[in-house]
Amino acid sequence: MYKTTSILLASLMMGTTALAGHGSTSIIIDNRFDGKADVFIDGYFSGEIRGDTKMSFKTRPGNSDVLVLRDGGAVLLNKRIHSHQGESTTVRVIPPEGTLNVRNTGRAPLLVTADSRTSWISPGTSTNLVVTTGNVRVTSKIEDRYGRATTVDTQTVWLEPGKRGNATVKYEPPARTGITIKNRDHHTLQVRIGNRDYGMVRPGAEMFASVEPGYAWVTVSRVGGPVKFSGNVAVKRGADSKVVVDEDKSGKVYKEDGKKLMTWDDTDDHDRWGRHDDRHDHSRSRWRWRW
Repeated sequence: MYKTTSILLASLMMGTTALAGHGSTSIIIDNRFDGKADVFIDGYFSGEIRGDTKMSFKTRPGNSDVLVLRDGGAVLLNKRIHSHQGESTTVRVIPPEGTLNVRNTGRAPLLVTADSRTSWISPGTSTNLVVTTGNVRVTSKIEDRYGRATTVDTQTVWLEPGKRGNATVKYEPPARTGITIKNRDHHTLQVRIGNRDYGMVRPGAEMFASVEPGYAWVTVSRVGGPVKFSGNVAVKRGADSKVVVDEDKSGKVYKEDGKKLMTWDDTDDHDRWGRHDDRHDHSRSRWRWRW
C-alpha cells in the first residue's frame, strides 16, 4: 500500500513538472524597417534587432508592453501584446511614412518616381513626396515628343523616421549640333534647310533640326505666304544655333550664349539681296551683322 501510494505521488509530480516546463512564451518581432532598432518589453531593454529581420524575445504569459525605437528616438512600434503560455506571438514593425523633398537642378523637366509616388518636376523647382521611410529608390525619366519615357538616373536615398529628407535629381541633355527655329510669329511657318523640308512650326512653338557642323542655308516662310527668313547659318559642333522669327518683317539669328548675331530684313528685294556676300552694298543688304 505504501509503495503504491509513493508511485502515484511520483507520477503526479513528474506530470506537474512536465506541464510547467512545456514550451516557452515569446514575442517575435518582425522588423520590416530597413534599419536597426532597440526593443523594450515592459520598460526594460531586451535587445537590438537589425533591419528587415525577425527576432524572438522570451516573455511571461499575459500582457506585455512592446516598444521599438530608432537610435534617434523615433517610435516604430508601441503596442500591448497578449501572450499565452507556451505560444509565440508575432508582431510586425511597419515603417512609418515621411516627407522627401526632391529638387531638380538640371535643365530638363523630369518624371520622378519615389516609393511608387510620381511627379513631374521642372528645372529649378522642387516638390514634396510622402514616401515610406528607410531606403527610398528615386528614379528619374525624360519623355520625348512622342511620350516615350527613358530612365536617365536611379539613386537610393535614406529617409530617417521623424525627419524630412532631401534628394537632388539632375539631367543635362547631351550637347546637340543643329539649328532651333523659334516661331514668335502669329502664323504657322514652313522650315527648309538646304534641300530638305523640315516641316512646319506652329505659332509659339519651336523646332530643332539636327545639322552637320558648317554652314546651312535656312529658309523660313509663312505657309502659302512670304519668306520670313533666308540665310546661311553657322553651325558649330556641340552647339545649337537659334533662328527666331518675330511677327515683324525680320528674322534673327542668335549665338549659343544668347547674343544676337545678325538680323535679316525682308524689306529689300529677296532675289537681289537674299544672300550675304562681300560684294554686296552692305548699306542695302538684307543682313545686318551685330556682334
